[in-house]
Formats: sequence, structure tokens, C-alpha cells
Amino acid sequence: MPQAPPTLILPTCPLLPVPRLRGGLERGAGLFLLLSLTLAIPRALARDQIALVIGNSAYEGDARLDNPANDAKAVARELRAVNFGTVIEVIDGNREGMESALGRFLDSLGPETMGLFYYAGHGVQIDGVNYLLPVGTAFERAYDVKYKSLSLNQIMDAINEAGSLPNAVVLDCCRNNPFRSVQPGGNVRGQGLAEVANQQGTLVAFSTAAGTTAADRDAVLKDHSPYTAALLLELRGPSAGHYEMGALFRNVAQRVHQSTGQDPLLNIPGSVGNYDLKAADFIGKTAATPATPLPLPSSAAMDRIKQLELEREARDAETKAMLAEMKKKLEDLEKEKEAGKAMTGNLLATAPISPQPMPAPERAIVFSPWIFPDSDARYLSPAEIQSLGPEDRWIARNEIFARRGLIFSSPRGQGYTRSLGSAYQGLTRNQDLIFEQMNAYERSNVELIRRYE
Repeated sequence: MPQAPPTLILPTCPLLPVPRLRGGLERGAGLFLLLSLTLAIPRALARDQIALVIGNSAYEGDARLDNPANDAKAVARELRAVNFGTVIEVIDGNREGMESALGRFLDSLGPETMGLFYYAGHGVQIDGVNYLLPVGTAFERAYDVKYKSLSLNQIMDAINEAGSLPNAVVLDCCRNNPFRSVQPGGNVRGQGLAEVANQQGTLVAFSTAAGTTAADRDAVLKDHSPYTAALLLELRGPSAGHYEMGALFRNVAQRVHQSTGQDPLLNIPGSVGNYDLKAADFIGKTAATPATPLPLPSSAAMDRIKQLELEREARDAETKAMLAEMKKKLEDLEKEKEAGKAMTGNLLATAPISPQPMPAPERAIVFSPWIFPDSDARYLSPAEIQSLGPEDRWIARNEIFARRGLIFSSPRGQGYTRSLGSAYQGLTRNQDLIFEQMNAYERSNVELIRRYE
């Protein structure tokens, strides 16, 4: 039995009458009109395309940049024209504004979505980890950068966990470290950003090679950086004639090389190269869309990076000397404890002991001065932190530093460590050194608690 033809809903605007033609010509004219109307109806996009675009220019003093705000506004406009249904735009964002926008972006991602993260502004690498710097914040130490900025590694981990495919992370922030108080040297690197580990399903594009810096002004499009100027030209009219993501970003890199002589960093996983931004789908469907990988723990990539950091630090002569000094102090404390135990034993041996009846066994009561005694051996959950009040959250974060021997300078911190009694032994006032000696669990837990304070 033949199937009924699909129903076509025509617009309610008036149509010109079709001239009555003879035989097959009449039918052909009617078919032509039907096909024309059918082709005029837009098809649904295969994937929801979602972008977070951040441009930070309004840094204080010499750190101010001319173009990132202009870059971000123009990129957001072009992405909307290339079928991005949701574009979250942040101009001159402080940390709270950037984190809020990032949360909305991540909440929007999921299966059958494509995510693009674009950032223009200042970036700094510390111990091989890249940090994106908000405006309206003073950076005086490496410690401030770690806690007052957004970690690129954690952003990429979160995008990977969201299950979107494909993804793109585009950074136009490979400029010199402008903050004189956070000087290059030691753990802070002043030249560009560090290379990031490849992640399945995520294209990564930097405005220049890892470890080098990029210019802030294009010779032709003077309101934009060279990299963003090239990206805008490709989005407006791709050299390849279509919006296949791998070819588009390769053409961007080629444009930048021709205009500046620099070679932008570009990692294109095989699973995303044939994704077309205009069609919001993989070209041709010749290769099966890779299955969304099982989400890894959010800190899996961070753990490896931090392990490499610790190995590098262990080779540093100054750090070795400090570690040796701390170790000696701990050994001296152990010797004093042993000597005290021996003296107590001698006194008990010489004192007359009268037989006493054995007391009835009682249930042992163990008292711990710590809110999370095992925060150095496991990752705390957001639910655990949310269950605490403001004071306990402050204690939960600072007890991690106290166990490492930080000598607090604030009256509040000094009062807290006095309450710990013999469970606390101060070793150094160098907060950066303490943080560098923390393991991956401790660092992650400190960052988690600080987000809820």
C-alpha cells in the first residue's frame, strides 16, 4: 500500500497563480514550486553550539590591554552568525563574573552539544600550569595568581566531563607577565603559556607557540590582535569555502604566520577535525562520531601535572635546602619526644608501685583537632564543604596549612594554632613554600574550600 506523501505547511502569505501550462509542463511547474518552498524551510541543526567568550582589557596601570575587549565582542558576533545558538559574553570580567559565566557555560554543555571557549587577556604560567587573569585583582605573589585566577587545566577538565563533542579552546593571551610584583623566575614563567596535555575531542589553539609571546595589535585590523584578526576573517569567509574546524584553524595559523612570522600552537584531535561549524555537524558522516569518553575524575589530568611539578621542585637546590631544614626540625622534635618518654619511664621504674584493681574496660574516645583529618589523603566533596558554616570552612582550609607547619601572621590564625596545642608545630612563614609542598589532594581541597568561602 503506497504511503501518504509528507504534509507540507505553506506560509500564509499570498502566492502568485501558476500559469496553466499544457500536460507535463504544468506538472513540472508545480513540482518546481513545491521543491523551492521545501528548500526554503531551514533544517534543524545537528548539535546545539554553545560558546563562552571572555575579553579582559581593563587591567590596572601598565597591565592594561587595548584589544581583548574588542576581540571578544567581534568573536561573539561572528559566532552568532555561524549558528552558535548560545553565546555567553564577558567583557572585563572579575573573578566572580568569570566563574559565574563559566558555570552557566558548563551547565549548558552535554551530549549532542558542541562547546567553544575563547579567552583574550592576560595569562601566566606557574609550574607548567596556565592561569587566566581576571580584572580588578591585585597579584602580589604566585600564591595570589593560583587562588585569584582561573586554571586552564581545570576548565578543560570540566569541559571534558560535561560530555560535549567536539570542543574547542581558543586562547589569545600569550603576552608577557605584566605584574612587576609577580616576577618571572623560580616557579613563575614570564614568557607565554605552557603547552597543555591533549584531550580527546577538544581542539586547542593558542595565538602563538608555547613559551613565547604574541603581539597585541594587528597591522591591518588595528582594533584586534593578529590572531583574532585572522580568526575573524576565517569566520566571515573561510579560505577553504566551508567551516570544517580543522581546516579553519589551520588557515588561521597560516594567516598569523604570514603576518607576524610566529607559529600559533594548534592541537587537532582526529575525532574533531571534520566538524563543520556552519552545519553544526560532522562533514559527510564518513567516520562514526566517537562515543563520548567515560568521564575521568576532575583532577586526573591535574594530578599528573602536579606530580611533574613536585619532581621538578625536588631537583631545585633551594627547595632541597628548605626541605632538609624542615626535616631536621622534625627529627629534633621526634628526639625530644623520645627523650621525654625515656625520662617518664625511668621515673615510673623507680617509684613504688602498689597493686591496683584492674578498671573495667571502657570504650576509647579519640579526639581529633581537625575537621577533616584525612584531607591530605582524599578529595573532599562539595556536599561536605556546603554542610559547614563559614567559620568551619575557614578552619577546614587553614588546618591543611597548619598540618604542613605554616606560621600564621594574622591574629586569627595565631589564635587558631594555639588552640591546636601539641598537634601543631610551626616551621615556616613562607606560604608559597607550604603550598608547593602540598600533595594533589591538599591543593585540590584548598581550592575547593576557597570557592565556597
